[in-house]
Amino acid sequence: VGIQSAANLPKMDVLGSCDAYCILQWGDDQRKTSTIKGSYNPTWNEEFRFLVSQGQTRDLEVKVMDWDRMTKDDEVGIVTISSAQI
Repeated sequence: VGIQSAANLPKMDVLGSCDAYCILQWGDDQRKTSTIKGSYNPTWNEEFRFLVSQGQTRDLEVKVMDWDRMTKDDEVGIVTISSAQI
């Protein structure tokens, strides 16, 4: 699965800009991109591999998160992709 980029992310913090990363969830298997600090248009260009068994019908969930130093990270957005689309 390739995570390329995001565009026009909203301002999530009172001070500072967006420090975005993605969490990919495939069943119990979770992966995370690097954090791109200070950008509303982050580019990751990262690839991840998940073990997929034949006939498996799981959805891939991708969350875009905003990293925060002092508080809980904020969820910017989420997308669920059907296994039929992968």
